[in-house]
Amino acid sequence: MLFGIGCDIEEISRFNKLVAMDEFVDLVFLPLEKEYCRNKQVPEQHFAVRFCGKEAVIKALASVNIGKVDFLDIEIINDGKGVPRVRISKNIRQNIDIKLSLSHSRNSALAQALVIIN
Repeated sequence: MLFGIGCDIEEISRFNKLVAMDEFVDLVFLPLEKEYCRNKQVPEQHFAVRFCGKEAVIKALASVNIGKVDFLDIEIINDGKGVPRVRISKNIRQNIDIKLSLSHSRNSALAQALVIIN
């Protein structure tokens, strides 16, 4: 079994202007992610934490020598219990599991990803 870990932290204030720019949002987020975030009371927090999640996943994959995964290859969705789940659109490897933890405060967003390869 092989493990990879990645984390990222961002200031939410960086996203106040970024999420107003469709070009940035379209380069980073998939339709369901955009819909989810825009339907929240403070969309910037949710965009920021999902951005952190994608960065953490990319770092975790890179730590086990899986590269060339872009933001739009990663989709972060919540399951029925609100737990964040990761979908990778590329067939990067079989028997891979990705665990993701997201958290945010008023000012900061944080994500940690764990890649498990059997």
